[in-house]
Amino acid sequence: RKLLSTLGDTPQALRDLSVSLSNVGRVSRDLGELEAARVAYAESLDLSRKLHSALGESPQTLRDLRILLNNLAVVSNDLGDSETAQALFTERDNLA
Repeated sequence: RKLLSTLGDTPQALRDLSVSLSNVGRVSRDLGELEAARVAYAESLDLSRKLHSALGESPQTLRDLRILLNNLAVVSNDLGDSETAQALFTERDNLA
């Protein structure tokens, strides 16, 4: 977050923060802290969507989006929110 505030919304700074938040989400999920995982994955997904909009459909942006949509879908399902999980899985599957 500090790099992002220092460097601004550069693609690399945004992706670095997105990856870091995804890692936080994974650890939180492993610890059974599903709501914390959901929050981290959701913020990471927002950043990934921002990058996708700015950079277009590169292999990296599509891969990152698919991973984050999947991660958030799994946690949503774990939390009992199957409708959100289904919508996220569908969005993941519909990416080019």
